[in-house]
Amino acid sequence: MRAGPAVHGQQRGDLHSRSLAGIYNSGAGSADIKDALEKLDADRNISWITHELSDDHRQYLLSGVLAMVVDQDPHMQALTVLRYLVEYAAAEGRGVATSTAASDFRVYFAENVNEGPYLSSTDPLPGRLDAVRATQGTPGRLQL
Repeated sequence: MRAGPAVHGQQRGDLHSRSLAGIYNSGAGSADIKDALEKLDADRNISWITHELSDDHRQYLLSGVLAMVVDQDPHMQALTVLRYLVEYAAAEGRGVATSTAASDFRVYFAENVNEGPYLSSTDPLPGRLDAVRATQGTPGRLQL
């Protein structure tokens, strides 16, 4: 999905008339939104909020065009699902898996975002293994 027609077309008048206070999107079309805001809202009067702290969103935050990112920690979500599936398979029909690790979300602004790549090549899950480590030694639980 591209945001081009909506941002560059119909809402162009809204951007110029200042009747648009903010843009919320789920992450798709971010490059088009950034381009439109840089071109049509140089004074940064429009607040843009999106999801997932990707490399491009990090740069948009640091440049000031993006106001806020809600990161839903997709790595921990995936790890939780995998743990649940492994535990369920290991239970062999004797019950359900016991994984209940919560997946946090984080809110980022230019002031609290760290520079660097979204995924580190040296640590595939930076800071995400605490929930797994917390269950070490629990009887009857498989550890990933």
